[in-house]
Amino acid sequence: MKKSSSKILLLIIIVVIIVGLSIAAVFMLNSNKTEDTNNGGQQVATSSSSYDGTAELGTPMEFTINKVTLPEKVGYQQSFEVDGNTWYYSLDAEGNAINIYTYGDFSGDVIIPDMLDGHKVISIGKIPTTTQNTLFYTSLGGEQYWNNITSITVPEGVKYINPEAFYGFDNLKTVTLPDSIIYIGSSAFESCKNLESINSDIPGKVVMPKNLQYYGESLFRGTYKINAFEFPEQINYIQSWTFYETHGFSDVTIPGQFKYIGIGAFASSDTTSLTVEEGVQIIGNSAFTMNKELTRVNLPNTVQSIGTDAFSLCTLLNEFNYNGKLSYIGKKVFDYTNVKDALASNQLP
Repeated sequence: MKKSSSKILLLIIIVVIIVGLSIAAVFMLNSNKTEDTNNGGQQVATSSSSYDGTAELGTPMEFTINKVTLPEKVGYQQSFEVDGNTWYYSLDAEGNAINIYTYGDFSGDVIIPDMLDGHKVISIGKIPTTTQNTLFYTSLGGEQYWNNITSITVPEGVKYINPEAFYGFDNLKTVTLPDSIIYIGSSAFESCKNLESINSDIPGKVVMPKNLQYYGESLFRGTYKINAFEFPEQINYIQSWTFYETHGFSDVTIPGQFKYIGIGAFASSDTTSLTVEEGVQIIGNSAFTMNKELTRVNLPNTVQSIGTDAFSLCTLLNEFNYNGKLSYIGKKVFDYTNVKDALASNQLP
């Protein structure tokens, strides 16, 4: 009799457990269905509530820079003498002189010719080779003739300045560019250490031609005296490495016309304070890294994306002002700064 009672009690306990588990399973299933319904039937990843710099948060924003098609040469290279100096050029399909360069011995103020043997010059600088400079080549003996050039005037009608055209002009101080320019290639003024102005009477200021449509990377990389810049409104980006390793900046203000600040755009420069105006949306990877003198950053609420290492190694940075909401932040943005906790959890993706 006792054995029978024990068996009945055990059976009751088992039934109770099974019923309890079944009820719990049904409750969880209904709960999940309700959550899926509220989220459109899709799983939603939970956002991180903190940023320790070890992982990316959110989805990177993309930015496309429009390109410019360069004129193609037809036929063989030709040459023509102007004021005792021989200029080499090719012709495009319309008979314009393109990709002009020279081995001439120039000094002081130089004016680029606007015509070569009846052909209108529209493109200056030979397409880059292993030579560092493409407009005034070294002689066979290695003498750098361009070291004696202090100013250059590019004539109206020229549309294209090819990459590295003025690379390493150590004593070049002033440049005059026409409004006909629509394209300036990568590194065109790189390592022009004494370059003081372009289209400006203000020392340190560069003003780009009003019809410019595109410029390439590293445009002013390694310059020492540029401290202000002005681009036409259709240029809505600061190209990668544009002001990398520049030594003329102090207080930098980036106008809101620039939606995108490219990779390494101001890296390793001497910027002490940075103000980004309303309108800028994307700060690229390493954009301001290694600005060892940078102490203060002011960002507008329009900034939505900050790339990996954007402000890393700015060892004096102790003030970071931003009240917006990010959709993306990369790794190590604030590594080796004094503002590692600059963002609140509700500002993160």
